[in-house]
Amino acid sequence: MRPACLHLAIPRLTSFPPMVQQLRRSSTPRVSFPETAPAANPVFFRTYSRQKEEGRESWDEMCDRTIAGVAKLGKLTSPEEALIARMQREVKALTSGRWLWIGGTEWITQQKNFSGGYNCTSTNVV
Repeated sequence: MRPACLHLAIPRLTSFPPMVQQLRRSSTPRVSFPETAPAANPVFFRTYSRQKEEGRESWDEMCDRTIAGVAKLGKLTSPEEALIARMQREVKALTSGRWLWIGGTEWITQQKNFSGGYNCTSTNVV
């Protein structure tokens, strides 16, 4: 016996959340994310682009910050840094989402915050 098909009534989105509306109206530069990722632009500006005095970081500014941070942390050679920079700017390979948010900031350079660069971490409790 075949299971019956389940049809869900999904409401049509008639308005965008306020954050998305603000992005659409602002002069925030768009990033050339793949067409197969329509939510990538608002997610980038909501989650990974840091607030500056004059607006939010662009993709290039976020790349500059995070690549410099990972190069310093990993003591990367120039060719290693160049490879990571090319891959990230072409959106072919990225660091972790946490690193996109805090990489290259003063906060992550403090030892007590090191685990903040990872999505999963552990510590000794005894």
